[in-house]
Amino acid sequence: MKRGKSSFLILIVIIAVLSGCSFFSRADVSSRSYQKSGVNPVQFKKSSLKFSLENSDSDYRSALGIYHGDIQGDSGEELIVVGKDYIKVCNLAGEVVESGQFEGMNFGSCVVADIDEDGKKDIVIGSAEDKGVRILIYSGVLAPVADFAYSKMYNGRTSIHFVKDGVVYFSAVSSLYIPPKITGAYDIDTDSLLWEYYTGPVPVDMAADSGFTMITISNTPKSKKGLVLDERNVADHSKYKSSIYVLGSEGGVKTQLSIGPEYRVGEFQDGGISSVTERFIDADNDGTEELLVAVNRVSDFYRGNAELQLRSLDGDVLVKHEFSPGTEIDFSFYHTGKNLEIAALLKQTGKMYILNGKLDVRKEAAIPDFEAEGTLQESGDYNGDGRMEYLVTAGRMLYILDSSLDPVFSMAADTAVKKAFLVPDSGGKPVLAVLSDDLCIYRVGSESSASIS
Repeated sequence: MKRGKSSFLILIVIIAVLSGCSFFSRADVSSRSYQKSGVNPVQFKKSSLKFSLENSDSDYRSALGIYHGDIQGDSGEELIVVGKDYIKVCNLAGEVVESGQFEGMNFGSCVVADIDEDGKKDIVIGSAEDKGVRILIYSGVLAPVADFAYSKMYNGRTSIHFVKDGVVYFSAVSSLYIPPKITGAYDIDTDSLLWEYYTGPVPVDMAADSGFTMITISNTPKSKKGLVLDERNVADHSKYKSSIYVLGSEGGVKTQLSIGPEYRVGEFQDGGISSVTERFIDADNDGTEELLVAVNRVSDFYRGNAELQLRSLDGDVLVKHEFSPGTEIDFSFYHTGKNLEIAALLKQTGKMYILNGKLDVRKEAAIPDFEAEGTLQESGDYNGDGRMEYLVTAGRMLYILDSSLDPVFSMAADTAVKKAFLVPDSGGKPVLAVLSDDLCIYRVGSESSASIS
């Protein structure tokens, strides 16, 4: 018995020694992992760049998200960090230019948009307090220019999906997924709701077509407590199915696209759908948009085949591509001239795919030494060479892949990366912003960076 305990303790010591307190390179072209001080050599487009981390005492454990936009109207980008009850606006030099603490707030996600068309982006953010939905719009020194609230909810989270023509599209849900959940459209000028739906206690995704004539609401039964789209109330929780509802801009339901079979509450089925994400795209460049739908089938006991579907707005599956069993997918897409390219990440394995508009695989590659569930972050042509770069985060790791899916940059944070993106500075050079428990800014091509306190 003593020998067993000793062996167990030795094993723990060995694991601790091997784990250590530092981080190791996770890719062949990776940098050494960044530490609280010192220099971090990396490889980017076959050029060695160095970044030194300064002001490392920043603490963003409570940060919920980070966004960017031209808040000051000077044609430069600022960073907006949102916490549960605070907002900070920082410039790309790492200086906090505006900040506000809002007692009693419970902020959700936000959108940065120029509401009053004065050349300055405004912060449109959701909150949930006093058992009600609240939508606030901040401009300038974070003074609210609009504050809309109505008490048909519960303490929870209000997410802003997008803003168009003075209308804010949002969804709200309690932290415990207690029904009803509200999805709606708020008109800023009239300070009133244009339309609202009560949905079951499940996550909701929203998307809009390029002309903003159609909007989708997708529901996925993660809670297994029912799903109903009802303008009056949640009338029936006995049955549910994953669905995408296509609405007109005025809010009326045009059609319902069923994703998967109907279930009854409490019924378990291997490979049941766990999430649905959809976006409008013109897959064949004929001027008519279709829906690109990611369907993940994951349950407690079984991981089904994740797949991408291209659907007509009538609901027909035009073409689909199934991925390896046992994983979920994350995707983004972009147009290069008349060609559509879709990037898909297998979140559990780190394998990347580039597909065309027919969902044929054009390229595929595995991110080296991928060890945690990943997220495909914002992608774009950050080098100005007409080719895409892809940002992938996985646990503490961040990777940048070039258009050939080769990893050209990687770094390791001290804690899990929540969000990362590249944004151009006033000279058009890319700046890398990384939010973990710290917020760090890296200037590509320089030897300095800033950590925002």
